[in-house]
Amino acid sequence: MDFLQFSIGAYNVTSFVIGILLILAFVYSLRKTSSSDKLNLRLLGIFCLISGMHTLKSVIGSVFFPPERNSVSISDNYIDFVNCTFVIIFCKIFYDLFSASSVLKTLVVVLGTLSLSFFAMTILGHENITINNYNAYAVIFMKLMFISFCIGYVILQLKNEEAFSFKYLLLCVGLLTYFSFTLLYDIVVNFLLNNALQNNSVFYFMLSVIIFEFLFACFMFYFIWNFNKFKTNY
Repeated sequence: MDFLQFSIGAYNVTSFVIGILLILAFVYSLRKTSSSDKLNLRLLGIFCLISGMHTLKSVIGSVFFPPERNSVSISDNYIDFVNCTFVIIFCKIFYDLFSASSVLKTLVVVLGTLSLSFFAMTILGHENITINNYNAYAVIFMKLMFISFCIGYVILQLKNEEAFSFKYLLLCVGLLTYFSFTLLYDIVVNFLLNNALQNNSVFYFMLSVIIFEFLFACFMFYFIWNFNKFKTNY
């Protein structure tokens, strides 16, 4: 077995573990809780469920139904619907977190609506969707929006000690790291590597990405597991 075959096996195994871990996080998010923000717990669980199922679908499809070389295309719009769901989930969470500022709440609504509109255009066939450029601009806009929300909340938390929430500060730092890293990945794959997706060096890059995805899955499982234990002062 050469290094490339070993790497492919490691990639698939790690992807499978990530999918199972995220689904377990969803299951644990369904536990009974008296927390006033239990809806946010459920929403984070749904995010984990969708992400986990998408990861499992990808790894199972690549193992049992490998595509022919240079014939991969996206024929359905489920990825766009998944991203729409993510927009709704996190915009709702940040809308609550920015409850003390009507300006920021309005900004969440406006940017969230714009993001959903961009995905709607791809769903309606506004652009030709291929493996190299599928809704790239819409995804980048969405992640830039989430990054901005995370940074904004962290700044608010550092300025306002009375409303300090370690729980959501930790969540925002985790999401900030995740969306920043995946944004870099999207830019590299869609605009720098372009048609070189079959190159071995690209695969090694993706292998490093899957390791990061595994760390994020561990973070989400840890966060949801300890959701009721984190300190919240508001």
